[in-house]
Amino acid sequence: MPTFPAYHGLPLPEVLNPFNPRHYLMLLDWVFFKPSRLKQYLYRADPELYFQTGLRAFVACLRLPACRNLWLMTPLLALLISALASALLAWAASAAQATEVQWVELAFGVAWGVVWSVVMGVALSVVGGMAWGVAWG
Repeated sequence: MPTFPAYHGLPLPEVLNPFNPRHYLMLLDWVFFKPSRLKQYLYRADPELYFQTGLRAFVACLRLPACRNLWLMTPLLALLISALASALLAWAASAAQATEVQWVELAFGVAWGVVWSVVMGVALSVVGGMAWGVAWG
């Protein structure tokens, strides 16, 4: 059994709740400041599965509510952070230029950027995987 550091503060939840805003802040804190807390959360979800690797372990992990909610909350947290950062930068740029922020255009720009990055990420990984497979197969 691995040992994890003791942290003071909020107790470790059994399952992260995607509808609880505090759990998003908790996940953000784990990712940036307490990564061993995230490992402890995954270990408590299923101690035997914690040490397994590969596709079979990933599929088994998705069957657990704790892991499934973590995989659901991570992209939502990334989207929230990027939207807040975009809004803050737009507000700072408009204040520096003494202009008004076009919030609708900003929202469409963020949405377009997210969609484009996901589509290109998937397309490039598929093309790269096929090229790698053909080259080394």
